[in-house]
Amino acid sequence: MKISFIYRLRDSSADETGGPAPRMSYAEQLRRAAQQPPPPDPPDPLKPWRDKIRDLRGVTGPDGVERITTRSILDILEVPKLERHTFTRQIAPVLLSLGWKRSKVWRERKGPGGRVRRVRVRGYARAHADVLEGAGA
Repeated sequence: MKISFIYRLRDSSADETGGPAPRMSYAEQLRRAAQQPPPPDPPDPLKPWRDKIRDLRGVTGPDGVERITTRSILDILEVPKLERHTFTRQIAPVLLSLGWKRSKVWRERKGPGGRVRRVRVRGYARAHADVLEGAGA
């Protein structure tokens, strides 16, 4: 005989004595939940790299914008090649919170045979600190 979901739910809500759990109003459930201590914060997987990310410096162009490629960031942080995709997704919110914006730039690279070709490079950009200080004066 198959036991329905509702009967299993009723059985799982039994109290310590084995009897059915007392019914509580929604307001009572909220009060009890508020009295319980909050759950601990999950561990920060980026803690070892957070200081290095904060100290990142890119190349400042003539327009006063500081740029850095994602590949350069991962090289500075010494992230293994196989973990780069996942790590890129993890550091993105940290970089955005530090004032960096996502950026795509066309760069010229020399290909085979000395041919110059244009490639799109992904990275981050932000206004350089000197430009920000000059704007506030």
